[in-house]
Amino acid sequence: MIPKGGALDALYRFCVKHDKDHTNCFVFDNKYYKQIRSGAMGSPFTMTLVNIYMYEWEQSLIEHQQQRNELHRRYIDDIFMTSNEPVDNIKALLDRENEKDPNIKINYTIHESVEFLDVLIENIQGQLKTSV
Repeated sequence: MIPKGGALDALYRFCVKHDKDHTNCFVFDNKYYKQIRSGAMGSPFTMTLVNIYMYEWEQSLIEHQQQRNELHRRYIDDIFMTSNEPVDNIKALLDRENEKDPNIKINYTIHESVEFLDVLIENIQGQLKTSV
């Protein structure tokens, strides 16, 4: 196990070395492009940074769910939540979350049954049932 202080120092040095002035360039259809926002798709480090950012971004939503003893789960860019609140309240909450960062948008489906990560989740008289 690496020491936490050493890991944080290494992360800091990495971030300084690869700051926003370093961009990703690529060629598509014989044209050169420079990516000016976000990180390289598929990069393990980009995914780590995204997970750290999203963890911070979703804290108010997680706290909201915990206060109401409801579920909140996220896998990469898919979120599953339960709620017993009126639909208008849920929509208002998610719309407020959508205003926090113009680069992140929640597209939501509110229904008694939804698909989450290829699993059908149904609310049948207050009991969650799953099927594949």
